[in-house]
Amino acid sequence: MAAATAQYLDRTARLMNYPTNSERLAALIADVSANGADPHRIWDSDIAVLPQLPVREAPAAESYGDGPPLSRPRCGNDCREHAEHIYVACFDEPTRLHDSDAGDLEVSHYVGWTRQPPARRASQHGAVCRESLVAIIPGTATEEAHLKMKERCPKCGEPLRYGRY
Repeated sequence: MAAATAQYLDRTARLMNYPTNSERLAALIADVSANGADPHRIWDSDIAVLPQLPVREAPAAESYGDGPPLSRPRCGNDCREHAEHIYVACFDEPTRLHDSDAGDLEVSHYVGWTRQPPARRASQHGAVCRESLVAIIPGTATEEAHLKMKERCPKCGEPLRYGRY
C-alpha cells in the first residue's frame, strides 16, 4: 500500500505545472493512458521491498526580477500569469485573523504567499482580508518573509511586521 501511495503521489506531483485542476486531471489521465495504471507493477506482485520511484529534480524557483517585490507591477485578484504571489492586506483597525504560521492573530496588516489565485487565498482568512487587499504581486515565499520583517505597507506606510517576526 505504501508503494502504491508513493507512486500516486509521485505522478500527481509531476502535474504541478498545470494551472487548473481540470488540466491536472487531463494530464494524469493521459499519463495513465500512456504508461498504464500500474507502471511499476505494484498491485500485481508480492514485492517484499518497495520499488524505487524515479527521482525528479525539484523545480527551479521562478524569478520575478531584481527589484524589490513592492516595486513590481500589481497583479489582478485572480492572476494566473505567475505561479506564486504575495498579497498584502491593510486593515483600518486591528483585525483578528487565522494565520497558519502563527495561529489566531489580531493584526493591522497581513502578508501572505500563495500558489492559488491570490484573492481566493486571502478569502480563506475571512472576507475582511480579501476586502482589505492593497497589493497582489508576483513573489516567492522567501520574499514574503522579507516583506514581513523589513518592509512598510504601500497604503499607510506602517511596518508590515507581525506575529513571530
